[in-house]
Amino acid sequence: MLPVVIALILASFILDFAIPYSYYLYITHYKRNSFDPHRAINRYLSGMIGDAVCAPAINTLLFLTYYQLPIAVESRLILFSFVAGVVVTASLHLAQAKMAMTNWSMPQPWKWTFPGKYHMFSATVQFAFLAFSIFQIISNLEAILASPQRLLYLAATLFFTLIFNISFTRDTFLSKTEPAEEPS
Repeated sequence: MLPVVIALILASFILDFAIPYSYYLYITHYKRNSFDPHRAINRYLSGMIGDAVCAPAINTLLFLTYYQLPIAVESRLILFSFVAGVVVTASLHLAQAKMAMTNWSMPQPWKWTFPGKYHMFSATVQFAFLAFSIFQIISNLEAILASPQRLLYLAATLFFTLIFNISFTRDTFLSKTEPAEEPS
């Protein structure tokens, strides 16, 4: 189990945080203020803590909650999970554009930079995994409720989800909305 847990933590960390943060470091290495006047990932609590710590913890704890229980892996469930990921991600990005919540990933409404386009991909994967995991937990709820260890994993998942949501809400209220030029 340990190799799977390590792989899941690393995959989540790389997908959700390391790739966008590496892009940020690369771009700002050559032009320090590339994303001004917009906030970039380093100024988002939900990016630095949410994507780097909470998302890998949530994914791993969800997996541990239903690890070694009967898992439904049917093409319909995979398709449903993927569609749920697309719908949630599209809804968030459409809301961002409609509300003109500009940042380093969308410096002008409806105009996404590489980080914004990458986030469309990574968030879809993240939300698809969440949908798949929620289905597994619901399908095995009786066994999960009967196991103190699984309940602890589920409680820890909810804790990290709460931290992520608090950081996201905080960042949303602090988000700048003035347009900026695409970084060069």
